Parts: sequence; C-alpha cells; structure tokens
Amino acid sequence: MDERDESFAELAVEKGLASREQAAECAQAVRKAAELGAVAKLPDTMVGKGYLTREQADGLLAELKRREAKVPALAGYELLSRIGSGGMGVVYKARQVAMDRIVALKILKPSLSRDRTFVARFLREARSAAKLNHPNIVQGIDAGQAEGYHYFVMEFVDGPTVAQRLRGEQVLGEKESLRIVRDVASALEHAEGHGIVHRDIKPDNVMLTSEGAAKLADLGLAKRAEAEAALTLEARPWAPPTTCRPSRPAASATSTPAATSIRWAPPSSTWSPAARRSAARRRR
Repeated sequence: MDERDESFAELAVEKGLASREQAAECAQAVRKAAELGAVAKLPDTMVGKGYLTREQADGLLAELKRREAKVPALAGYELLSRIGSGGMGVVYKARQVAMDRIVALKILKPSLSRDRTFVARFLREARSAAKLNHPNIVQGIDAGQAEGYHYFVMEFVDGPTVAQRLRGEQVLGEKESLRIVRDVASALEHAEGHGIVHRDIKPDNVMLTSEGAAKLADLGLAKRAEAEAALTLEARPWAPPTTCRPSRPAASATSTPAATSIRWAPPSSTWSPAARRSAARRRR
C-alpha cells in the first residue's frame, strides 16, 4: 500500500465515512493483492466492500489533492517537496534559508495539534533528537510553532529506510546487514549513555544514507531511562509485533527468509539482571 492509500485511509476515518477497523481490513486486502502480484488501490477496495460509495471515494480523493497542493509556509524555511507521511504528520524536504542547507521538516497534522498528548510526543521527539549528536542518529535541528502548525526540523537523509529496501529487494547481503546492525547498536549505546531509551526499533525507523551508513530516526516513543513513560498509552507494547528479543523469534525459519528476519533487541537498560550477566559473560 503506497503513501497515497495511507493518506486516503486516514482521511476516510477523519471524515467519519469509515471506521479504523474497516480501513485496516481494506488495507490488508490491498497488501495481500500486492503479494500475489495484483494491483489494487484502497479507494476501489473500500468501494467494492461497500464501506464507501463511489461518490464518497471521489470526494476524498479530491480533498487529498487539495490538501497536497496547500503547502504550509513557515518563516525561515522553503518547502521543496513532500517526501513522506505517517500517523502523526507529513515530512517535507526543505531548505533552511538562513543556513542555505537542505533539511527534513516534519509538520504535525492539524487534527492532532489540539491533542496535548500528541503535541507532547511530537516535542519529545524533537528534544530527544536535539540532545543526541551521533553519526548514526538523525540529528534534530529546530522545533517550534508557526501559522498554527507544530513543526520539527531534522537532518535530511538522502536514502531509503531499511523497510523500503527490504520491500524492494526482499534480501540484504550479509555484510550490509551486519553493518546496519552495528550502526544501530552504536546509536542505541550512545542514546543509552544519555539516559534515553528508543523503544520503537524497527526497519521503518532506520534510514540509510547514499554512502550506506544507517541512521536511527523517530524518537517519538523515546523516554528518559529513569522516568515513567507518562505519555505511553495504557497496555501499549514497547515494541511493534514484528520486533522481539533474539530468544523469542517472531516466526519460524521456514516461514520468513533469514535475511529479512533480523529482530532488534531492546537496549540493555531494559534487560533483566540475568540477561545482563549473560551478556557480560559473552563479552569476556
């Protein structure tokens, strides 16, 4: 499912034309069709299942087009192109005018700007990124509020995420995989040294530069190691379902290609005392 389909699903739910469950069901159908080599679009799928009328789907597509054409103007930044979107906001490639450099600028969705929890998480990502200066962590540059928008400016990474690479190639070579793991481990060690636990390590949050270096991104779920996770939703796991510790693989070797089944372990600050002792013995 492409970025436009994701935006369509979000808008359908926002407008109250479909439930999150219905959008998720149709998104899953689109993904299954893609796995079988078929081409399916979310608007057509939702119409086919009777969750939307054709008129409603066309109206949502027109609204998306209008929103994409309306690029917010933020003083000091020239927005060049839209490069991605997620559950919390839209990311643009931009130029920081004063410094004449290319940056990535994330803007919180207006619909979430009224929710103090989402604003707090958004600002927490910016502050966590700004505290960490490491070659394998996307550097935070600036954050603020202007023209009714909350925004976060960060280093621009000229490459795909690991998830995008896996979707395109399915298998990464052994040397590259080890280099990515090494880079991410180095980033996590640095963050832990500053008392920050990431808590959302997954291929979507690891970006690759044109030189092949891995950079850890999305610190929205990070927390100070010694603090309570006051902003974490009740019963939310610390890692997505596709992530688990090496001792508990999410799938058997027969169901998942070995090269795509790398599992990211949580930072050592979350390990049990027994796990810490075991790791210390292995390092000797």
